[in-house]
Amino acid sequence: MSEATPWRWPLKQFVEVFQKPNPDFRVLVGIFADFLSHLYREPYLAESRCKVTTAFLDAFWGNVSVRTGLLRRRRTSSRLFVLNPVGQAQFDRCFDEWFGGNRTNS
Repeated sequence: MSEATPWRWPLKQFVEVFQKPNPDFRVLVGIFADFLSHLYREPYLAESRCKVTTAFLDAFWGNVSVRTGLLRRRRTSSRLFVLNPVGQAQFDRCFDEWFGGNRTNS
């Protein structure tokens, strides 16, 4: 519906949920992981998937307590993308590029 554009409805509203302070970020990280496994099976360009992924990563990164979970998710991405090595490679590349830009800014 949003055509993989994070600033369009309804994806924008979905991403905003991840920006709000929430006492149980582990649940949100789990939802994010499930979302990623579906997103990287959809017929979108790698750039479109990465735009969506980085919107969520940016939303999460504002909460310092969830950063360790995000970094762990990257290290264990092979478990998330068991039967989708192309999706895993795209996600890993996207995450690494995003993290390289955020690590210097935080």
